[in-house]
Amino acid sequence: MEHKQPLKVELVGLSPVFYSCCTKCQILDYFKLAGIDYVSDQISHYPKELLMQQRKLGKVHARLLEDFGGRVVPVAVGLVSLRGLWLSLKHKAGKGFSIVIDGKRVLAGDLPYETIKCAIEENLAKS
Repeated sequence: MEHKQPLKVELVGLSPVFYSCCTKCQILDYFKLAGIDYVSDQISHYPKELLMQQRKLGKVHARLLEDFGGRVVPVAVGLVSLRGLWLSLKHKAGKGFSIVIDGKRVLAGDLPYETIKCAIEENLAKS
C-alpha cells in the first residue's frame, strides 16, 4: 500500500509578533500578578489591515484543518522570516498574504476560501 505524504500548504503573511516580550524575565506578569496584558497592548498598535489579514490567515488555517484533516498540513510562515522572504521572492507573491501549495503553486490570500479549497483539491488529486 502506498503511503502518501500530506500536502504542505504554507500561509505566508505579515503576522503580528505577540511574543517579543520575554515573560520569563518578567516574573510578575508571568504569574499574572502585575495585571499587564502585553498581547492586547501590542495588538492595539498594529494597523487594522494587518490585523484583518491575520484573522483571515487564522480562518484559512482552521478551515484547512477542518476540511482536509491529515491530508493537508497548513504552516504559518512569517513574511519577514527567511522562509517567508524566500517564498515571496521565488513566487513574486508581494507583501500581502499568500498561500503556497506544495512549494510550487501560489495563490493570493484574499481569494475566496472556496477557490483556495478547489486549488488544494486539484493538487491532492494529482498526487
